[in-house]
Amino acid sequence: MQLRQSIVIRQELTQTPQQILRSELLQIPMMLLEARVKMELEENPVLEIEEGELDLEDMLEDKDDDEKADDQVDDDNEVDWDQLGDSDNYEMPHTGSQRDSTAEYAEIPRPVIQTLQEHLITQLETDNTLSYREQVAGIEIIGNLDESGYLKCELGLLAAQLNISETELEKVLKRIQQYDPIGIASRSLQECLLVQALNNDELHPLVVPVLRDHFNDFINKHFELLVRSLQTDLDAVRTVFHEISQLNPRPGEGAIANEKQNYVIPDLIVEHVDGEFIVTLNEGDMPSLRISHYYLDLARQRNKMERQVRDFVQRKLESANWFLNAIQQRRETMLRVMRAIVQRQINFFKEGKDALKPMILRDIAEDIEMDISVISRVTNGKYVQTEWGIFELKYFFSEKVTTSSGEDISTKVIKAELKRLIEVEDKLKPLSDQKLVDLLMQKDFKVARRTVQKYREQMHIPIKKLRRQI
Repeated sequence: MQLRQSIVIRQELTQTPQQILRSELLQIPMMLLEARVKMELEENPVLEIEEGELDLEDMLEDKDDDEKADDQVDDDNEVDWDQLGDSDNYEMPHTGSQRDSTAEYAEIPRPVIQTLQEHLITQLETDNTLSYREQVAGIEIIGNLDESGYLKCELGLLAAQLNISETELEKVLKRIQQYDPIGIASRSLQECLLVQALNNDELHPLVVPVLRDHFNDFINKHFELLVRSLQTDLDAVRTVFHEISQLNPRPGEGAIANEKQNYVIPDLIVEHVDGEFIVTLNEGDMPSLRISHYYLDLARQRNKMERQVRDFVQRKLESANWFLNAIQQRRETMLRVMRAIVQRQINFFKEGKDALKPMILRDIAEDIEMDISVISRVTNGKYVQTEWGIFELKYFFSEKVTTSSGEDISTKVIKAELKRLIEVEDKLKPLSDQKLVDLLMQKDFKVARRTVQKYREQMHIPIKKLRRQI
């Protein structure tokens, strides 16, 4: 038996716990950040809400005490106590502290009716079947739902970002899909309808098999094929179609969203003040946090503690420090990104939607020297209040299309025209993708048929056959 040695070069991306936390907090919008802070407060006793102002002399004395304590004990593999002393003075300022000159916007009112995200977070927080770690993952899932209630991020990418297994994340996802509205957080229409069907014992017994095993025949209305495949009759198939049509294909647009009338709480605010555009964060009900004085005092006496207690305090202090630093970095990154967007889209903020220019994530990444993935996380699911209304940050990004006359325009302009053409089409004879191309060409919009198909799918507009009404 021969033994052979070989060298394999493999490139792997390993994230530290601090990087994972920063990435996680950067991804979620303010509404979910408040829930995440609440979970952290419950999980980590070292963190506490700052009730009043800190006294500067006390702050300095605390830091001196920290330095003296550090001189007495070997610090190998311990927390950086000087840094933690600084974190004692760290707090998350309220929105009003940033915006003294514009007090009228200091508090944006929140409606009494819960948003869909708030409704899901309430269920998540009271779900005793999930651990703290799984609830944190649940916040990420809820933060990645689109307006129709579908999960718009691949589970594998989300699992890698959270540094947990895809199997563990799948468990959390399946649990959230059982929340009200049932079928929320599905990854496809098929999964959404199937989750609802599996939770409804009153449906025809063929509904689940049709959705699970014959979905393509169902959406293409191949009645005869279904009759043969299921060994049933046409009346049974008609009943199945009727019952499936009563299920909710867009659980995110249910009663809660309708009552809210699409109310959105902005994460950022852009105001025109004295000829300049000022960007601020809307931090809503976010509390100011600090590291507990009690635990800092306890840490200074660590040479008197049992090893188990000392390790616990050290671990919680480190976790609290990481969390506060991640919150602060989130704030700074969001402001930098939004300011860069304003600079690039200055005509939009001056004149309105018609002045929107083509812009891609790479443009902002290069402007502020950050990775594109960071820009993507900042703009995902975040909203900004402007003079022209509230917009998702993704709204400001679009590819360019060159017209026949050589002018570069935003693809959003073409999408708006495409949507208008479909809205006014004859529903008895819907327009084909090629016919839509021809009509867009008449508007000087030079696009290919596959581009029209892509835009149509992005706007969740079905194909010609499924738009036809009888």
